[in-house]
Amino acid sequence: PTQGADPALKRHLQKARQSIQEKSKKLDAAELDKVQLQGKVAELAHVVERLQQQLNAKASECDRIRSDLQTVIDNHRAAHHQAAAELKSKQSTFEQSAAQVQVFADETNSLKEANMILHAQIQQLHQQVFALASQPPPPAAAPPPA
Repeated sequence: PTQGADPALKRHLQKARQSIQEKSKKLDAAELDKVQLQGKVAELAHVVERLQQQLNAKASECDRIRSDLQTVIDNHRAAHHQAAAELKSKQSTFEQSAAQVQVFADETNSLKEANMILHAQIQQLHQQVFALASQPPPPAAAPPPA
């Protein structure tokens, strides 16, 4: 159709065909890039989904560990309160025992003092008995007149 046409027009048509071919190649390349990018997006979506599942699993594990830790803390707190109550009870028992020991010590000291007084009195009585025993007997009384 371009036979006998103006050489300038031929050149112009040739350039237009070339431009269309180049743009067609670029469009094909862009279409290929688009398909490849869609594939990568789908692949990344699967990776994100897997990572989200792993994150959810880790969050569940953290919640379980947090719960276990709270149980340990609560048990420790309860054991501490129980030990404190037992210690207070034992301290009270110890204080009562110490008071009883003091009463016993006071009674023991009183008994020791009473024992020393009795011992001194017994020694005095022994001395008096010994003194009386070492005196000559009184003269015999005359028999009563008949």
